[in-house]
Amino acid sequence: MKPVEEIINELSSKIQDTETLEIIKQHLEFYKGELDKAIVERDKQRAKKRQLMAELEEKERESAVTAIFEKKLEDLKAKLVKDKLDSKRRELLEAKITQAAKQHGAYNPSQVAKLLFDQFQYDADLNEFYMEKKKQDTTLERLSVEQAVKSFLQDSQNANLVKSSVNTGGTGHKETSFAARTQTRKPKYSKEQILKSEQLGLTIQDYIEIEKLRKRKLYGGNDND
Repeated sequence: MKPVEEIINELSSKIQDTETLEIIKQHLEFYKGELDKAIVERDKQRAKKRQLMAELEEKERESAVTAIFEKKLEDLKAKLVKDKLDSKRRELLEAKITQAAKQHGAYNPSQVAKLLFDQFQYDADLNEFYMEKKKQDTTLERLSVEQAVKSFLQDSQNANLVKSSVNTGGTGHKETSFAARTQTRKPKYSKEQILKSEQLGLTIQDYIEIEKLRKRKLYGGNDND
């Protein structure tokens, strides 16, 4: 916009009435002042908008970073829970194999556990361990821990792993078997042991076997104690 004085000078050659020119000048100065105010206000609003946009972008970045962090945290928590659960399951499987090996007269139950451990799989739907074994017709047979250990120890190739006084087949031996003797015992469990087994979601027998394994690993000892 041209300066007010320049506009007045241009009009003065066309309008001879000084009073009219003065009125025009006042109006021009008024509108120019209002226009300047509007421009200042517009610039303020633009600056405010830019600031709000910058703050919004910063919040979006922070939100994205927070979401990524929370996702990583959830993944880490899930992994820790899975690792802990896997560790408990490994201990439970080792205890179950050891217990079954004892019942079927293994000379060294922990050795049997080491030999068979990696052959077992876990069924999450049924919450149980199993081993797949090929039958003569090549079909797969699904065995429980107890069945797999019994079949393993009954194999003539593994006869050296079984105590000579034990009849794993269960026929033709007059002496009471090791498994039968152990089954007639009625162990007494403390309230603390029962409470801890319930807290871990284990049977009392599984909890005791896990504790025995831990003690053997820490202090050493005989599997048959």
